[in-house]
Amino acid sequence: MRCPECGREVQPGEWTCLCQQRPEDLKEEKRGLDTERMQKFVELEQKKKQLEWDLQRIKDEMTAVETDIIDDLIDNDVDKVSVRGRLLYPKRQVVANVHNKQAAIEAIKKAGLTEYVGESYNANQISAYLRECDAEGRELPEEFRGIIEPYEKVKLGIRNA
Repeated sequence: MRCPECGREVQPGEWTCLCQQRPEDLKEEKRGLDTERMQKFVELEQKKKQLEWDLQRIKDEMTAVETDIIDDLIDNDVDKVSVRGRLLYPKRQVVANVHNKQAAIEAIKKAGLTEYVGESYNANQISAYLRECDAEGRELPEEFRGIIEPYEKVKLGIRNA
């Protein structure tokens, strides 16, 4: 959907175009904040969202035709074809399909392939634990000192008003 004022692409129901917001309407301007910079940030965020949406649509379209192209190449016994300067070919790839992670780890170790198994941790879960400690005012375990430290990063949040 396009904005009737300026012609910019706007997703229906998600936001209004920036041209419809006047700086004098923003309360923040009265506090001395740089509303033009804020409007630029919102505009960039909207463009990013649109590009992400477009990219997902393109990926979905590509996935929809990929299988048909592969089947067509295989059915016609064609190993490669050049289209618009790009080479299309069926690419065979063998990947592991693991049904039970713990059983797979045990099987790999029993097979003597320990170089494929290592001890690890989940960074997202550790970060969640640190946030939980921070929210509850708890000290971190002594074992973490000098090894795992909380790091606070501040990003600009954005959502519909």
